[in-house]
Order: sequence, then C-alpha cells, then structure tokens
Amino acid sequence: MINKIVFRLFLVLCFGNCSNNNYDNIHLQNFGIIIVNSARHGQLNYFNISTTFSNDTLIPVHLKISFLKQYVHNNKKFRIILLPESMTVEKLRNNGTFIQNFLQSDYSNTLNKIIKPKENYTVNIAFINDNNSNVIPGQLALISKLHKFNFGSIPDSLIKQDGRKNDSLNISLGLNFSVLTDSVYGFKLIPCGTIYYSN
Repeated sequence: MINKIVFRLFLVLCFGNCSNNNYDNIHLQNFGIIIVNSARHGQLNYFNISTTFSNDTLIPVHLKISFLKQYVHNNKKFRIILLPESMTVEKLRNNGTFIQNFLQSDYSNTLNKIIKPKENYTVNIAFINDNNSNVIPGQLALISKLHKFNFGSIPDSLIKQDGRKNDSLNISLGLNFSVLTDSVYGFKLIPCGTIYYSN
C-alpha cells in the first residue's frame, strides 16, 4: 500500500515537472513576443498594415526596424516606409493627402524602441508603388522564423532566416505579390530588423 502511494506521488511530481518544462520550451520557442499583423488596407499604388508587438515577458525587449528608401521587384520599384505612431489605419483611410505630404518631408525609416514588460506596441508600415505598376502585394506582414504568417500559396520553406543568436530574433517583411504559385510576381522577403532582450 505504501509503495503504491509513493509510486503515485512520484508520477504526480514527474508529470508536474514535465508540464513546467513544456511551458518553458514553448515560452522559449516564441521568444516571449507575440506578433500580430492586421489585414492589408489600401488601393491602387498604396497599401498599409499595422503590426502589434506584445512583450509577454517580465523584462524589456529591444525592437529595431529599418527600411531602405527604395526596393526593386521584377524591375519594378517600390517603397516601404515606417509611418508615424499617430497614423493609425483609420486615420490613413480618412486622409488621402497625408501620404503625399509625408513623402515630401524628411521622414525617418528607422525605428529603435524598447518595449516594456506586458506592453503592446504598434508599428504602421506602408507599401508605395510610385509608378502605378501592376506589381502590388496581395499580402504583406512582418514575420520571423518563429512568427510565421499565413501567406497564400507560400510554403514555410521559403521563409529562410537565421534563427535566434545571442538572445536575438531576426524580423523580415514578407510580401506576397500573387496567391498563385506559378505567378511570375512571386514572393519577396525583406530583412528589416531584430528583437532582442535589453540588458
């Protein structure tokens, strides 16, 4: 009888420890950061998304994002810009002249932000096709190797990024220019930033 009680107690302790280890592994795998992308909004040569980073840890994390002023895909030029924090999707929808005025200003395409524990931080990103060409993204999202996005017809194997190094995680902007796998427009992945734990 005593042996049965001891054996049951051993099993409870063992499964309890296994559960905690599983939680720790899950927590490590998602890096303690949740990334949520909004749907793509816009029309013609302008589209934007909002991406929310949630720090689900008890320590600050550092978010760095930087875009070039111009990119090329299939010989078509386009811009990716970081919009001001105040420019929400709703405000952009109701302000057609904002983008033109913004592009004429000396805007910064770099973000350097510390996200506090349990804080949510939203980044607004715009895709602008200056030439009104037919190369526009059907989908766009900020992603990492650990934070995938449901891109139509884009296999996960195309998202080739370095894993975590020294408590850091690389972030990229994924652009899906067509939902057809045999499309000439295809998919573009733009490395653009890093998340890492602050010291």
